[in-house]
Amino acid sequence: MSNNMVDSLLLIIDVQRGFINDNTKHIPSKVTELQKKYGPVAATAFQNPGHSPFRTILNWNGFSPRSEETDLAYVLKPGAPLFWKSDYSGPTNKILRFLTENGIKTVDICGINTDVCVQYTALSLFQSGFRVRVIADACGSTRGLEYHRAGLLCVSHGIGKDNIVV
Repeated sequence: MSNNMVDSLLLIIDVQRGFINDNTKHIPSKVTELQKKYGPVAATAFQNPGHSPFRTILNWNGFSPRSEETDLAYVLKPGAPLFWKSDYSGPTNKILRFLTENGIKTVDICGINTDVCVQYTALSLFQSGFRVRVIADACGSTRGLEYHRAGLLCVSHGIGKDNIVV
């Protein structure tokens, strides 16, 4: 990783109790260590309200608001904002406003699931004009290494392979 981590924001995607399994158990400790290297840090957390397409289309009822599944699986840096979301996307209007108001130009991303939420967030932030880097070893997929690698491959096509940091 370059020496300008202080000039970058670390965005932690959905590192929550309900997403921790054998494929992602390494991520909370990685996130804890990464937070020490960054000035600004922010995080997202997923919840699945009753009207979501996860419930109505996929018939998946996990992550009800305020359930233990939605608890963070690490300690978020004091003062860092936590943005709740109910979809794959990380860059909500609140997050985009926060990044713009704080003069953030580069967003380094880590978290869960590389193949869905991490990828979607990285591509969306890139399209919004931010330099985006994905910290590969601090990401993972609940579905396993194959999904994690597929997510990295796809996102590298969109943001550039040099922006996948190992």
